[in-house]
Amino acid sequence: MFVGRKEEMEELERVYRSTGYDLMVVYGRRRVGKTELLERFSEGKRCVFFTGRNDTPGNNISAFLEEIPTKYIAGRETIGQVLESVALMAEDGTDGRLLLIIDEFPYLVNSIPGTVSNLQIAIKKRFEKLNIMIVLCGSSVGAMIDGVLSKKSALYGRRSGEIPLEPLDYLDAREMLVGFTRDEALAIYGMVGGVPAYLQKFNASKGLDTNIADLFLRRSGPFQDEVDFLMREEMRSPEAYIAVINAIARGKTRISDISDATKESTALTSKRIADLVKLGFVRRNTPYRGDSTKRTGYVLNDNYLRFHYAILAGHTVRNTDESRAAAVRRIRGELDSYLGRIFEDVCRTYCLKNLGCTEAGNWWGPDPVRRETAEIDIVGADTEAEDDILLFAECKYTNSDVGLSELNTLKERSMLVECEGRRYALFSAAGFDEKLVRVAEMEGVTLVSMDDLYPDG
Repeated sequence: MFVGRKEEMEELERVYRSTGYDLMVVYGRRRVGKTELLERFSEGKRCVFFTGRNDTPGNNISAFLEEIPTKYIAGRETIGQVLESVALMAEDGTDGRLLLIIDEFPYLVNSIPGTVSNLQIAIKKRFEKLNIMIVLCGSSVGAMIDGVLSKKSALYGRRSGEIPLEPLDYLDAREMLVGFTRDEALAIYGMVGGVPAYLQKFNASKGLDTNIADLFLRRSGPFQDEVDFLMREEMRSPEAYIAVINAIARGKTRISDISDATKESTALTSKRIADLVKLGFVRRNTPYRGDSTKRTGYVLNDNYLRFHYAILAGHTVRNTDESRAAAVRRIRGELDSYLGRIFEDVCRTYCLKNLGCTEAGNWWGPDPVRRETAEIDIVGADTEAEDDILLFAECKYTNSDVGLSELNTLKERSMLVECEGRRYALFSAAGFDEKLVRVAEMEGVTLVSMDDLYPDG
């Protein structure tokens, strides 16, 4: 099932509609849907679509040439001859603009030394004079950033644009989970995020518990070795990075604490965290409008990794139905607490989509009156507006209705953040009591329920 990706598709089509030479770079983590996006984009176009292989140079060249009509082939020995064959095909513009897509580009680069420099030469001498759009795509985010996008790359300055393909947001993920309730859809989003290939593995006819047992706990399940695949795709020494991720998942957010947990120096820990941030597995977290120099932390930015290390890693499961069933019961017992953070992420996305925010984060800092650290789940702003009015919001993933006390607490804490004006929102998985509803209507407070978060159920 192909859902979402409207903006990415529109950007690719916009570039394709131009004439002359263009180079686009598409990259993103494994299974995020890059190939399917490019397959959809290439439909009905004059296209050479080649997927690089973890194979010998000769086999890669042969496979590449199979995608090019024989009459254009300039030679069968080198990658330079392959690129010249593409140029000859582009020169024959009787059927319109040529689209060249090289998927899994890092595999081709690793297989054939000099691929990037040969492509740079072909661009300069041939492609820049032709009506051709080239798309380079890869799952190794680090290789794409360092080998194609960085200033050190021979291709630097040759591209028209780039598309870092992110996981789907919670609503697009919901669209893929036909047959599940919205509460189940939120739980699944918390387990695997918006990675399409992961979402497709859930079967509504089995129920959520059986899906957890089969997908995560069975030794033959598809998620058993996925963490290793993810790490080994990007890292030469994945064990050290896994230790950092594990520490963050267990609540160690400051570099010094992560360093202590992994028994490595703060300098080496900082480097590993920087690598993980670049790859999108970890994000830097600072209080919105707060002192970022003293209160910087790091959190996992990938729901699958978060669920694996925060929940799954704590359970030893034997390869029996009884052991898996017992583990599912324990996991279910931990799920509500875990989903509280996921609910906040969903609410933050809602603020960006529906409440006029161009930025949204969280805030924490000292409360001098109460002499404690105060926290606010969401602080958002419209950075394009002339005034400095901030949105303050609290997110409650509980079974109890949210009442007036939560609004009053939010108002009190919001005074700790300097701004010109304040507006308020409350998010609740359970609902709101009648008194709060009346006050919110009078004061213009936004109340957001699960019906609002999931308008289509």
